[in-house]
This record gives sequence, structure tokens and C-alpha cells, in this order.
Amino acid sequence: MRCEARSIRRRGGRGAFIVLLIVMGLLVMILPFMLPSKGPAPNRDGAPIAAPTPPDAPKPIPLDRMEPAVRAQFEAALAAVERTPDAASYGQVGMLCQAYEFPGIASSYYDRAIALDGTARRWRRFAAMVRREIGDLDGAATLLDGVLADGTPDPHVLLLAADVDRQQKRLDLAEARVDDAIAAMPDDPAAFVVRGQVLLDADRLDGAIDAFRRATELEDRYGRAHYMLGQALRKAGRADDARTHLERAEALGSSAPASTDPYVVEIETLRTGAIEFLHEAIDRLKAGDVDDAIELLERSRTINPGLAETYSQLATAWLLKGDVDAAWTNVEAALGIDPDFVDALYHRGLIAYRRADLGVARAAFVRVAALRPDHFDAQLALGTVCEAMMRTEEAVDAYEAAAALRREDERPVRRAVRTLITAGRDRAALAMAKEGLERFPQSVVLTERAAWLLATSTDETVRDVSASLTMAEDACRRTGFVQPQCLRTLAASQAANGRYDDAMATIARALDAIGPAGDAATVEAMRAERAAYRDGRARPAS
Repeated sequence: MRCEARSIRRRGGRGAFIVLLIVMGLLVMILPFMLPSKGPAPNRDGAPIAAPTPPDAPKPIPLDRMEPAVRAQFEAALAAVERTPDAASYGQVGMLCQAYEFPGIASSYYDRAIALDGTARRWRRFAAMVRREIGDLDGAATLLDGVLADGTPDPHVLLLAADVDRQQKRLDLAEARVDDAIAAMPDDPAAFVVRGQVLLDADRLDGAIDAFRRATELEDRYGRAHYMLGQALRKAGRADDARTHLERAEALGSSAPASTDPYVVEIETLRTGAIEFLHEAIDRLKAGDVDDAIELLERSRTINPGLAETYSQLATAWLLKGDVDAAWTNVEAALGIDPDFVDALYHRGLIAYRRADLGVARAAFVRVAALRPDHFDAQLALGTVCEAMMRTEEAVDAYEAAAALRREDERPVRRAVRTLITAGRDRAALAMAKEGLERFPQSVVLTERAAWLLATSTDETVRDVSASLTMAEDACRRTGFVQPQCLRTLAASQAANGRYDDAMATIARALDAIGPAGDAATVEAMRAERAAYRDGRARPAS
């Protein structure tokens, strides 16, 4: 009997062991389905796919997909997080993400800010905005309920909460909240649009039409208000009235009144505030208010330190104030953000020229001309720099390019003629002067330059002393016989025609006109010419 009992116990033990093995096998099979997935999930904002992040680690920001100016703005904010990882620094990054339409990433940064400072209504308010945007209505509602319970209800928060309630089909609560918001903001068209949507969802068509109509009365250029009114009228069977508002909505597009919600304004300012200050500063610069312009530009830089144009305009302003070093610092900052920013390159050339760094100036203007061949000022400046470097062909090419861009401006032609005369290329200079006079027949400078060549050139194919005298007298007559260079050319023409006494009197008059402040080299050359005329020589000018 005892043996039989032992046999039964042994069989029972083996059976229990088999059952245990079966249970363990089943657990192995189903356990992976019971545990949270560790695989990668796509980011709602289109950011690189990444594994789920822990609650205290915000989502990655796709910096490589951003424009340089925007990326610089983000990098500055992220550097602040590294230095001081508090609620304010995380929240600021969240605001940037929200401003540049990365709501999912913004939400993760706001979550971190809230975790660091749960008492700050500010970050819960911003977090609620992006939670609604990404479709997390429960999360938005929880945050908004907490904000509203903290103190006196903000009408803008009430309005946002009402819209969330509406989407969650809590229509009675939504209506109560939107009515409270309208009581505090009776002239806010956006509040009436939300009220109309609540009533439309509640099938209270007449009330919805009245609300939408009130929104269009408060702001006729509110495209969405006209669209919603048109839809409500169509639902009410009023096709003609509906068509009027729907056509108006189509014409207006997405136009809407400026938000009065300070939180929305703060987000919009991150994107547009710097630009507005920049544009206002440019207007101040044009009006000559340099100090005001600098103040506005500094404010623009504070909001968005990644705008190359802000630094470029600062360079302009400091140049106007005569501070070349400050101008250089800002233009280099602009090019650090965008190496091909044309205005900054142009200003780099101007500053380098003022510093007598002709090689740097030339390189800057060459780059501008390559990026923007239609940049008249850069072509003109390139010609001036190359002329100073004795790069005659390059200078003339630049002047000709400038002349082709702006045919009504004679400066490029005049400077090209001057360059050719300095290089001793009289025939080319005279041809260009005559061509210029066909375009600018009243040009005193081109008339005087042509007369000078005709009187002083050693090239017999150029020299024509009779024509020179006629042109020089014409130039002097039109300038009242007081312009030193015109008088100098007339003296040379008179001497070339054998009228040495007249030439001496005229060159003396020219020296009197140029005065003690005149260029020393020019005065010395004129005195040498006077001595030649005294000796009865009409030698060509060197």
C-alpha cells in the first residue's frame, strides 16, 4: 500500500513539473507583448526618429534642417540651458520650438520646465497651447484647469479652455467659459468665432450665425469669421448670403486680427519682433537718426541674435558715426552667420577700403559682384579699389559693368576715363570720353577730360590743340571760370596753341582757386606747368 502511494506521488510530481514547464513557456511567448515597446517611434514634428526619451530629457531639435539665422537662435538658447538648466532656460527653448512650429518638441521642453518649477503658470500656459496643437486635448484641458484654478481667470485662458472643451464635446462648460471671456473682452472678434463654433456644434444655428456675424462686424478682414459665417448660413439654407461670405473668405485667405493674447504675442515676437525692430531701424537710418537706429538694432539682436542683416545694419550705423572698429566687428559677425550675405560683404569692402586694406576690399567687392552682378555700388566700388591698386584693366571692366547697369549715371564713365589717363592710355581714354559725351553732352567733367587729352597727349593721333581750346573754354564758361581743374586744362590748351601769356595768367588763376588746402601733388604739378609756360614750352603733362 505504501509502495502504491509512493508511485502515485511520483506520478503527481512529474505532472506538476510538466505543467510548470508549460506555464513558463507561455510566459516567455507572451511577455514581449505585455512589456512597453523599446523600438523607435516617429517624431510628430518630423525630427529624426529616436527612441522614447525619459520624462526629464526633451526631444531632439532638428538643427540641421534650419536656416543659419534660426539655427543660431536655437544654439544660443540651448547654450543657456547648458549653463543654467533651470525652468526659464528650458521654457525659452520651448517657446522657440513653438514659434518655429515644432509643437511636439516644444511640449517636451515645457514639460521639463514644469517639472523644475511646478508653480509657474507661464510654462503650463504655453504647454497647454502646444498640447492642443498636437491633439493632446486631455493634457491641454488638465493644464488649463490648473491655470484657471490658480487665481483670477484670464479671459484668454478661458477662451483657449473653451475651445478645448468644445473639441471634447463639453459644450455647456465651453459656452460658460466663452461667455465669461466675452464679458471681459467684448470687442474681441476671435472670442465670437469660438462662441459661434460652440453654438454650431450644439445645433443652435441662429446663435452661431449671430456670433460669427458679430466677429465680422468687429473685424471685416477676418477671413475665418467670414468662412464660418458662410458655412452656418449655408446650413441654414440661406445660399445667397452664404455665397457672399464664402467669397469674401476666399479673397481674404487666412487673414486674421492681431491677437491680444500676450502669450501668443510673445511667441509671435520671437519670430517677427526682431524683424520689426530691424525694419524700423532701417527707416531711422534713412532719416539720419543713427543713435535711435542703433538702439533698435540692439533690441533686434537681443531677440534674435542670428539675423545677419541686423549686424550688417549695425555696421552701417557705426560707419556713419565714424567708428570703423565697431563697424568691422559687426560686419564680421554678420558674415560669421552667413558668409555670402551680400550687404555684409559690401560693407566689409567699404570698411577695408577705409582701412587702406585694398586686397581685402577688392576680394569683398569681387565676391559681391559674383553673387549679385547687378549690384551697381559694388561694381563702382570695385573699380575704385582696382584703380587705387593700379589694376587698370580690372578697374575699367568694373566701371563699364557699372555704367551698363545704370546708364543715367555718368560716374562710372568719368572714373573709367580717369583710370585710363592715369595709365597713359590716352587713345582709349579719349574714345571713352567722347562716347560718354554722347550720353552726357552737358558733362563738364567729361568735356574737361577730353580737352586735357587733346592738349597734352604725346599720341599724335589723339592730339588736337584747336579742338582742345574750344572744349576747355566751354568747360570754364559753364563753371564760371572758378573751377581749378577746368582752369588748369584751359591753361594747357592755351599753351598748346602758343598763347603762353594767357596760359600763365590762367594757371595762376587756377592756383588761386585751389587755395592752400589743395592736394600738394596737384599744386606742385601746376607750379611746374606755370614754369614751363613762362619758358614758352607747352610740354605734355606727365
